[in-house]
Amino acid sequence: MRRPSRPRRTPSTTRPIYFEENIASITSVDDFLSSSRLKNYVLTAFGLSTEYTSSSFRKDVLTSDLDDADSFVNQLDDDVYVSLAKAFNFNEDGSVDGGLLSEDQISLVTSAYAVASATIASKVILLRYHRPTSFGGRHSETDREHFLWENSPEVAWATSLEST
Repeated sequence: MRRPSRPRRTPSTTRPIYFEENIASITSVDDFLSSSRLKNYVLTAFGLSTEYTSSSFRKDVLTSDLDDADSFVNQLDDDVYVSLAKAFNFNEDGSVDGGLLSEDQISLVTSAYAVASATIASKVILLRYHRPTSFGGRHSETDREHFLWENSPEVAWATSLEST
């Protein structure tokens, strides 16, 4: 008699679980930034690159005073970074009073991650299965787009997931 198979655990199912189980243990911005799994999960959820910003930049964003028009994050004039700073309850010194995220905030980040991951995955699938060709040594606009996508941070990130 054959046993029913268990659902396979994949990165897309384990990452949200890891995030939900471990985000509550974060007590400072330094704890958060030192956890590459949590940090990358959150950056992906917000549509931000996990490679092209420094930890000090991220720390300045997360510890900015949103009520101060001259604070670091408000000077960036970028709604994505403002949203990232709003999502977390870091004080200006990097500490946390109470919980880092409410249950609603955790749900929002998890939902945003699912959307961002699906978007990135569909771009990679499109890239893989619809490879452009060039004719007579001349490159078409599609070839240029292919090169740009192939060398984008999203594809690099998604390709790295395949190897894990």
